[in-house]
Amino acid sequence: MDENSVIPRANSLLKELLSSYDEKYHHGTIISGIYDTAWISMVPRKTEASSVPEWAYPVCFEFLCQNQAEDGGWGNPVSLVDRITCTLVSLLAIKKHLRVSGNPLVKDRLSLQHQAARAIDFIHLNIERWDLDSLDTRLPIGFELWFPVVVEKLEEEGVVFQIPGKDRIVELRRKKLSRFPLDVLYKPTGLVQPTPLFTLEGFIGLLDFSKLSHHLRFGSMFSSPSSTAVYLMECTVWDVEADAYLQHVVDVSILKHGYCVPQMFPTFTFDIDWVLNLFVDGGLDLKKLDADTVNKLGNMMLQCLEDQGGIMGSNRNICPDPDSTAMAYKTIYYTLGLHYPIQPIIDAFEGDENYFTYCGERDPSISSNAHALQALILSPESRKHTSSIEKCIKYLCGTWYNTHDLVEDKWSNSEYYATLAITQALSDYVFALSDERVEAVSEKLLKVHIPMTIFQAVVRILLRQNGDGSWGSTSIRVDTSHAVILLKSTRSLPFIPEALSLVVGQAIQKGQAFISANLDAPFNDYSWNGKCAYGLSSISRAAALSALLDSQPTRVYSPTVQALYQVDSNLITKQNKLLGCMKYFTELPAWIIEASCVEAAFFVRELVDNNRLETRKNYDKGFTLKLAVICTAVNYATKACLGNHILLGMLECMEFAYHLDTLIDLELKDRSVETMQLIEKLVRRMFADIDPSVPLQDKLEGDAITLRDCQDHEEVYRVLKAMASGKKLFMENPRVLTASPYEQHNLLMELRLSLLAQVSKASIATTPDDFHETGLSFYQYIQGIAAYDGLSGIAMKFIICLNQGPSDVVCATPVERYLLEEYSRHVAVWGRMWNDYADVERDRADSNLNSLDFPDFQTCTKDPREDSPGGVKRRYLAVLIQHEEDLANETLTRFTSLVESRANAGNLLTGLRWYLGILHVLRELYNTRAIYAAR
Repeated sequence: MDENSVIPRANSLLKELLSSYDEKYHHGTIISGIYDTAWISMVPRKTEASSVPEWAYPVCFEFLCQNQAEDGGWGNPVSLVDRITCTLVSLLAIKKHLRVSGNPLVKDRLSLQHQAARAIDFIHLNIERWDLDSLDTRLPIGFELWFPVVVEKLEEEGVVFQIPGKDRIVELRRKKLSRFPLDVLYKPTGLVQPTPLFTLEGFIGLLDFSKLSHHLRFGSMFSSPSSTAVYLMECTVWDVEADAYLQHVVDVSILKHGYCVPQMFPTFTFDIDWVLNLFVDGGLDLKKLDADTVNKLGNMMLQCLEDQGGIMGSNRNICPDPDSTAMAYKTIYYTLGLHYPIQPIIDAFEGDENYFTYCGERDPSISSNAHALQALILSPESRKHTSSIEKCIKYLCGTWYNTHDLVEDKWSNSEYYATLAITQALSDYVFALSDERVEAVSEKLLKVHIPMTIFQAVVRILLRQNGDGSWGSTSIRVDTSHAVILLKSTRSLPFIPEALSLVVGQAIQKGQAFISANLDAPFNDYSWNGKCAYGLSSISRAAALSALLDSQPTRVYSPTVQALYQVDSNLITKQNKLLGCMKYFTELPAWIIEASCVEAAFFVRELVDNNRLETRKNYDKGFTLKLAVICTAVNYATKACLGNHILLGMLECMEFAYHLDTLIDLELKDRSVETMQLIEKLVRRMFADIDPSVPLQDKLEGDAITLRDCQDHEEVYRVLKAMASGKKLFMENPRVLTASPYEQHNLLMELRLSLLAQVSKASIATTPDDFHETGLSFYQYIQGIAAYDGLSGIAMKFIICLNQGPSDVVCATPVERYLLEEYSRHVAVWGRMWNDYADVERDRADSNLNSLDFPDFQTCTKDPREDSPGGVKRRYLAVLIQHEEDLANETLTRFTSLVESRANAGNLLTGLRWYLGILHVLRELYNTRAIYAAR
């Protein structure tokens, strides 16, 4: 849609915002669930004339009863969390009204009892599917405070539910209350209001509400209708100001528009800031809009900032936050051309590691930090605040690196919104650096993390587009708008290759066509997260209009910045050609393979910069790039989109395994029995804390290994240093350090067994005649030493740690642990057999042990020609390979059936399947000899 078509609609939206402005209560466009309506319906008007309560807002209860869904629930139909919480509060309201004898609002008691019964049935039916353990970062606002109170109040009404995870939420509430002295709420707090005021329903029975009136702002408690309703219910004296606020909110929502009472009102500054900034983000020049309207809105934001000392919240005189403040700074610049001093936002919200939204918050906000970064970049004093800029960038990139697929923000139910916020802020920084308006941040952030984050966001957004051009599954138009804006704003970045830019252009056109076809339908998208899900129709409309703009200001980057992100095109072409002809990637579009190659180049930069492996020092980057390309391409082919913390960790894991295997082949070939025994002894000393055969005082620390420890055997010293660097790599990984002690111990044990197995394998004779002396059958070897000597066992244990937090439990039973262990052994054996199948000729040339050397294979024929690819020995080995692959798949299927319903199992299962994909690719490359050339 061209600019001339968008401008009239944009002007109309801005004028609606301005015309609906109320001098006292301002304005709000929130559409939300029944939660606040239910609380307001329980407010009795305190009178002494009658023993029967006079309900203050009867229309709320009538509205609640009229809007129960057919299945007995209330709330946003696409969110189970929202539906259950809204249904619980609505049920509480009905039960309270039923309890009052002679209640004038209970016109048909039997009908109302039936509604209550249907609500109870709905909760019983759905509560088992509600896994509270999976909601750590997506809990409704204040959930841990008010949810236990709602459950307790229902129990007082005789309604008891068995809620999975309830005890954990109750414990969270206890901990949060223990950190907050309640008497603080009785004292004046000035501009910065305590955040518990937003969820006073969580403090019923704990506070004297009559001492809270000084916190009212234009009649509301923290702009929350439900919190204000609780204040009125629990206050001993009727508060006229709070009553007038609630009556106004009820009038403009239920009576005027037929909507539920919003979960926050007003949102006037929220609406203005986000609408205007979205227009700018989409490429709309605000100078082309109605100048009088734009100037008035800009001056309103300026006045709000001035009134509150340079910081502000989502509405006038509401607790300030960095999100609203940063957006206001940008609004003032875009509308009035003024740079508001940046220092207030730094002084008020800068923390040690990021910008915090509110003191004592459980999780930082992506959007708050992204918008703070944009405000810092926009400031003419940005060069003075490089440390603050770097802090924001480090937090945003770190959050992306530790997240699977797209990121989520606690204020939004749309990962597209959070991903857009990150990419726009980082893109703004790159452009500002090109213009020399900001200083360069640390080299790793600048050359690796910033481009990697933006690049991956673009690719993952492209992969998520639906067939009809849309994105998302619930708030489709809003998600599609955010996705299109993201693609428009990143398309010209210097690290986006031309082929990818063309794909981006096609995706934008499809997305715009979808938005355009659905533009005039009401915007009832519940894409924001509060006490319940809610939508902001004005912001949704602005996002759609912004996405539809065909034009986007072209950003030209300086040669210096372009040089930062140059990737060796010859290497990319070579890797692209390698993967493009592989069967595994047959159905993968060419642009994804090319994108995988570019992404891999950034991973190589990261790995070389980390330089944590002793083994890498003697190898060039060629192998590392091949491995990185495979990992990234399989990540997209399997649609895993694993977080970078897993990809990087597993890349280093695979690098270590390959290089150590190569080193052992080179250094320990034909060594004496005494030398091999020495190595085994030293390995055991490295693991003295878990090896009962070694006194703890004899523990050998990896960093302290000396040539003398190795009895002056330089080859032993080199191998031991490599092993020690691998142990350090695994055990000092941040995710391993935060994994449970049980999983840490399992990984350490697996690493020890693997290293000892590799030493044992190197010690075994390599001629068929000598095997008769060892007594080992092929089965004993392949299920024993070989099952531990490769990468797979370590990889499985490592993937578990990389996907696990301190309190996460994926394998909860001995059966699940056994099956996961069994799966890793089948995969290890399968991989070893495939290596040997492909490496017969090389192993013969290098005198290395191969499966076909075992007497088991000599009994079928001694003819060396039968070792060839079509020979009988290899055919038998191929049968065993297929057998182990089948067993691996069967075991994984059974394991999946046991754990897949567990909240934190999805990422682990995805990681396991991704790793299996890696092995399939390596198998194919083995067969073509494309990766393991003669070492």
